[in-house]
Amino acid sequence: MHSRSDITHVIGNHDEAVLNILDGKDPGSQGEERTHHYWIAEHMDQKFLPFLCKIPKSIVTEINGVNIRFIHYHLDGKSQYLPIDRSPSSVKLEKLYKGDTAEIVCFGHHHLLHHFKTNNRLFLNPGALGCNHKPIATYSTVLIKDNGSIDCTFKEVYYDNSEFLLNYHRLQVPARESILNIFYGNQHRNNV
Repeated sequence: MHSRSDITHVIGNHDEAVLNILDGKDPGSQGEERTHHYWIAEHMDQKFLPFLCKIPKSIVTEINGVNIRFIHYHLDGKSQYLPIDRSPSSVKLEKLYKGDTAEIVCFGHHHLLHHFKTNNRLFLNPGALGCNHKPIATYSTVLIKDNGSIDCTFKEVYYDNSEFLLNYHRLQVPARESILNIFYGNQHRNNV
């Protein structure tokens, strides 16, 4: 994906942790997550480093007169990721983005679907692409028409992830049991 010019990226918390390690800094993670970040940094092909270092934390763009913000997750005043809000609401999200010019805020990090509409904004998180308790990739398409109206559609694509999940064991990935449980609902046990 890094060689394609038709895809835009924003950096996420795990990307930042690995880049911190490669830069000789503390990753900011703890426990198994920290061990996993060091393993990724040790095994990452260095040819991807220049690409990763250029990924912005937030992108604002305009399509048909509609301002859109793309961000991995909501930031505090110091440009640090806020803790996951396990009970998000349109009121809370609107408060976070008060004064922001974005009419659509697209984000991720929390792997659950979020679709909140206020008088000012649409907040959209289609869920984690590939991190699901079923072999499903979830995503969303947003069509902004010439008149500024917005049509949002959510999609699910089933795919065979069995080889990918089994590679956690083959490669001896640290924290694999936790990752396979938390992010994939132990689907790998169906493939053994």
